[in-house]
Formats: sequence, C-alpha cells, structure tokens
Amino acid sequence: MSLVRHAIRVAAVEALRGATIVGDNVLDSQNGAIDFDADNQPKTLQKKPFIAIYTYDGSAERGPGASGFRDLGSPQQLMLGIEIGHAAGMLVEDPSTGKKVLETGLPYTDRNVEFYLDLLAAQAMGALSNPDNSWAEIWRGMVLSVEKRDTLAVRSVGGQRLAGHQIMLTLTIMRDPAPGVPLGTGHVYETFLAALEASPVESNRTQAALLRGFLGDADSRDWHRLQRRQGLTADELMALGHGPLAQDQTRETPPFVTGTLDLGDGREVTTTSEPE
Repeated sequence: MSLVRHAIRVAAVEALRGATIVGDNVLDSQNGAIDFDADNQPKTLQKKPFIAIYTYDGSAERGPGASGFRDLGSPQQLMLGIEIGHAAGMLVEDPSTGKKVLETGLPYTDRNVEFYLDLLAAQAMGALSNPDNSWAEIWRGMVLSVEKRDTLAVRSVGGQRLAGHQIMLTLTIMRDPAPGVPLGTGHVYETFLAALEASPVESNRTQAALLRGFLGDADSRDWHRLQRRQGLTADELMALGHGPLAQDQTRETPPFVTGTLDLGDGREVTTTSEPE
C-alpha cells in the first residue's frame, strides 16, 4: 500500500511521454510488454518501439533511533522498472502447420539496435533529470534518493541477446500523505494531484478524484492528525500530553491553545500552543 508508489510510477510515465525517440508509446504497468511464453522465450505484444514503467517490491524499515510508534506511512524503498524494447515484425514457424507466419516480437540485437536501446535509455534518464519537465520535477520531489541502478539485457533461452533492456532503479521515496492532514500548496503530492486533475488523460483525472476522496478534508484537530501519523492508541496520546481529556468519551475536546499554570505565591504562567 503506497500512494507515493503510485505517484512515482505515474510521474515517470508522464515525464517520459514525448521525451524520447519512442514518442508517446510509454506504457504504465502494461501486462506483457516484455513477457515469456511457455518455452521461456521472451515475447512482446507491442508493434513498435516502447518504454514500459513498472513498480516492483518495496519495503519500509525503522532505522536505529527513528521516532514514531506505528507509523504505516513512513518512507520506503521500492524498485522502479523501466523496460525498453525494439519490437519488430519477424517470420516464425507455426508449430501446428510448419508454415512461416509474421509475428511481432523482440528480434535478436545487432550493432544498430544496441545503439538505439542505449540512446533510448540515456534519453529516459535525461528526461527524469530535465529541470524543464514538470512531471519530472514531481518525480524528483518524491524520490528522496536513488540507491542503485541496474541495467539488464533481455536474453532468450539459448543465450542470444534480444532487442530489449531493463533498467531497475532502487529508490527511497517520501512518506505517504495521511488522510485529513493538510498538504499545503507547496507540498509535492498536492502538486501531483493538481497535475492529475489538469491532465488530458481521462484515467488520470479519475484517479485524482478517487485520491482526493480518500484523503478527505483537512482535519483541524492537531491531536487527531498526530494520532494518525504515529499510530498511537488513545492512552498513548494522552500520556504524551495531547488529545482529548480522559473523561471525554466523545473525543470532542478542542485542541489546547492557551492555559495558565498556578506556581503559588500569586505567580502564574500563561502558555500558548498553536495548532500544527
């Protein structure tokens, strides 16, 4: 579960559209962009050169000295896959008839195809680093660091190198926004939502509406936002000096703003705590 995981993938797709020699043929989690058949042979359903973006395994771990209790939205690491392929028409033998038929797939690579793939990979990395690409700016704002980059060649069972590469980026990404916690106009996730809403792609606008509905309206209760963020029980919240009064069964106690402490001898101290 990660809203930022989704945002990282969408921002990468949009940042690469029109920014490389494949044009707009940039795919989001396309099933079988580079796949394997029953004989473990690589195949593709694409009919022209493509880039496909995927998110793979992710994990979140509290490091030594990390604060927080049961924070389920903490920063995490995940793997972002960028698959690139030079699809082409090929004559293959139909096993049922023995005849040659034309199919689209990944051909064996050669000098020119390898240059094409290397150029495409460089263009993809350049697009994600482009300061004038607004979607890339969103992507960079959510990626705290790039821990590792692996480039893998696609090979057939016989070891022949095919016209496809896989770039695997290991990323540390920002924490998820929490429902009810205001993002603010400068927050990168708010920028992401606004970009989705302004997108000409209908599915992007639909996703934005669903995400807005999940995050909900801003919660004015600072103690409530703290409890969401840290995963605190009601007793833990009160032990830290936050939250509703112990006898408030409906949890409607307003957040503390101003209080007076009697020090004796007629002395008093007034304290003020502004909400987050």
